[in-house]
Amino acid sequence: MTPPRCSSQAHAAPPRRYPPFAIHHFHGAAARIPAPDTAFALRRDHLLVEILAAWEPSPDTDPAAHRAWAGSLSGQLAPSSLPGGYPNLLGPAEPDRVLLAYGPNARRLQDLKHRYDPDGVFSTATGTLPAALRTG
Repeated sequence: MTPPRCSSQAHAAPPRRYPPFAIHHFHGAAARIPAPDTAFALRRDHLLVEILAAWEPSPDTDPAAHRAWAGSLSGQLAPSSLPGGYPNLLGPAEPDRVLLAYGPNARRLQDLKHRYDPDGVFSTATGTLPAALRTG
C-alpha cells in the first residue's frame, strides 16, 4: 500500500473520531524465525492492515457507511493480501483463514489446546481450530 493510496483511503472513510486503519510492519527477527518454531505460519516481512470501522453512536452517524467503507477497502486490498490473517483478529466465522494463518502448525496447536484447555474456556482464534480442522 503506497502512501498516496493510504491517504486516499483515509480521506474516503466516513467522518470519525478514530483512525480508519492501522498498519503494522512485521519484519526483523520475528520474520526470520522458522514457522515450525512458533504458532504463526507467516514468517516473512509484510504489512498487516487492520481496518477499523468504529464510530460514536449518535443519531447523526450511519453505521452502514462505516461498514461499507471497511468492506470496500478490504475488497481493494484482497488481491495483494497474503493468505490467512493475524489469528487474534480472526473470528469463529473464518475457519479457513484460521487454518491458513496457522498453516502446518494447526494440528500441533489443536493438540495443545485440547491438552491444556479441554473444556474450551479460551475461545480466541485458537479456539476455532478444532472446528476448522474437522471441516478441513
